[in-house]
Amino acid sequence: MEIEMLFAKYDVDGNRELDEKEMQQMFADLEGQKLQLDDEINNQQSMIASDSSRPPTAAAFGRGNGSGVPADEFNVLTRRVDRMEHSIGSIVSKIDAVLVKMEGMEKAKVKRRENMNKILNSISESENLDEKAKRQQMEQLVREELQRWDSDQSLNMRR
Repeated sequence: MEIEMLFAKYDVDGNRELDEKEMQQMFADLEGQKLQLDDEINNQQSMIASDSSRPPTAAAFGRGNGSGVPADEFNVLTRRVDRMEHSIGSIVSKIDAVLVKMEGMEKAKVKRRENMNKILNSISESENLDEKAKRQQMEQLVREELQRWDSDQSLNMRR
């Protein structure tokens, strides 16, 4: 579901692939969100540091002791934040892995397209051959290309 939302937001041309410009926009937005969160954290820390600028808390009104959050509640919230940070880190590393795989797929697609163009060009350039010779040449070129693909896939599986 999150991936669909990501593509809906950043896949401007609708081809279901993020090109370099679209990925740069995504990274820029993520960096902006990170800076925004950093600013919020810094503002919270500065408010905590100076008690005079600190707004009255609900705990001060409700409990009357003004001590803030109880230690056990603070510990529970700290553990939840730690789990969230771990989950977010895991998600970011998965997104990075997906982007790396997408780059590899894009490079392979370009390479296959170039090779198929070479095959088609060599067939169209051999006008002096009869149909049987053209067919044999085409079969040979396609067979070689398929063997190249198989060897590339076997190399990728060993990684």
